Amino acid sequence: DLHKAIHSVPTRRSSDLLKFVHPEQFDEAAEIADSLRAHQAVLMNLEMTETDTARRLLDFLSGAAYALGGRVMRVSAQAYIIAPTNVDLVGDAVADFESAGLYF
Repeated sequence: DLHKAIHSVPTRRSSDLLKFVHPEQFDEAAEIADSLRAHQAVLMNLEMTETDTARRLLDFLSGAAYALGGRVMRVSAQAYIIAPTNVDLVGDAVADFESAGLYF
């Protein structure tokens, strides 16, 4: 039955997706923190963000992640994964990042 098959397909929740953001202003920090609170991991690219703004964003979101039991991992010079408590970051690279002090 086609109707039954359609309803048996699992739907994706926002918490199952990785959100990509390229913030340009500090005002975007609250929306990113809201994604974390909704148990959604965020990949934040700060390449086009002014240095002072990038620092403020990272400080704020590191605090938000800590308060929510999540983690922040630097994945390149200007990109970070901010993972809520329900998302595990696994793989060989995670140990390398931790030993380099890029995972907090």
